[in-house]
Amino acid sequence: MKKLSQKQLDKLWGEDGPYSEADLSIQTRILDDRVSRVFINVEVKINPFTFEFIKKHRDKFKDNQIIQQLLDHVLAHK
Repeated sequence: MKKLSQKQLDKLWGEDGPYSEADLSIQTRILDDRVSRVFINVEVKINPFTFEFIKKHRDKFKDNQIIQQLLDHVLAHK
């Protein structure tokens, strides 16, 4: 296994390993006396090393639709 440089370790954000986070919120819209819509919002904060690694090795994740959509979305909004 390859050792990571100090710069790469710093990009993991965690002291003992990679750290990322996800915030999930569910919004229920009510119209009159009924639920009209439900939205699920997900916000993720992925540590820079993990993102760069996945982007560099995107072909290894070709069958993972969620990762592909995440990369497409981020790269389209840069």
